[in-house]
Amino acid sequence: MWTLHIERTYMVNPMIVSVIFSIVRIFLSWAFMKLGNWLTRIERHVDDGNFMVSEVSKVIMFEVFNVFVPPIWMAFVISDFDRLSREVTVMFTTRQVVSALTEAVPTLLARLMTKRKHLRPLTAAAQHALPEWGLWREYLEMAIQLAQLVAFGPLFPVAFVLAYFNDLVEFRLDAIKLNSSRRPYPRKEAMGSFWTNVFNGMVLFGASINVFTLIVHSETLAALDASMVHRLGVGIILEKFFVVVRVFVAIAIPKPNEWSENEIVPLAESTELGEIVARASAHLELPFPDVDQKDATLINTIDSDIETLISRMAVLRYRKSSRPVRVD
Repeated sequence: MWTLHIERTYMVNPMIVSVIFSIVRIFLSWAFMKLGNWLTRIERHVDDGNFMVSEVSKVIMFEVFNVFVPPIWMAFVISDFDRLSREVTVMFTTRQVVSALTEAVPTLLARLMTKRKHLRPLTAAAQHALPEWGLWREYLEMAIQLAQLVAFGPLFPVAFVLAYFNDLVEFRLDAIKLNSSRRPYPRKEAMGSFWTNVFNGMVLFGASINVFTLIVHSETLAALDASMVHRLGVGIILEKFFVVVRVFVAIAIPKPNEWSENEIVPLAESTELGEIVARASAHLELPFPDVDQKDATLINTIDSDIETLISRMAVLRYRKSSRPVRVD
């Protein structure tokens, strides 16, 4: 509505208006994340898991409203497919350009302004001062992009090409952010089931938009002079059919059995080993006031970590030797 008003009042190119509006939505997304974090802090959760689930749920609702309301309004209210095609193109291009400017450019400039070409490794205290590396924002971008592709990809196939190049750029941006973030420890993702439900919900949400867009603007139903009630009825039937197909696909995927569950145990053990090794290497970088204290503390710490490491490796070696061979 605002874009139409600006275009008709000030005679501005529609593409320029779409780009400006897309940039505004990006800053709204940043404000929504800050608002979601503030609202979650007010709730005073007892542990980090509930805090993260509550915060991410709020941000997801904000993002879905921020990203999908304009395309839905263009598809179902004003029925302007040219404007919808332009909006989908801008969604996959402008957001990535702004993300590159806000995430990669400051880090690259900081590197160029550094006089020393070869920097010494950071100490443990300096590592702790760096921003923490988190993945839930990356998962959120993937979920939103998945819903966009399911909703508008069949109508505008160029969206898949744009999403592919979008992901290539995003991979490089993540590598740059990883170099300027705190060193992550290998550990199991605590919100795996939560994100599985989020991705499943995004698929159903995008499929519903796609189905109703095709039904409302179907030339076949228009030739049959079908009323809007009949079109909505056909859309509901097709949407339920998609849900049934989705359920059958989920059932067809084989469930983890006993031999695959046994494979998960060494993964947990190797994660613990990785944390032990990382903790031992961090002790090597801790500042000490004198050599004697450094030697005594270092020897005691590394001895205890090495003993734990050897015991864990023995457990892994025993499990590997005693594991039954799977016969297909």
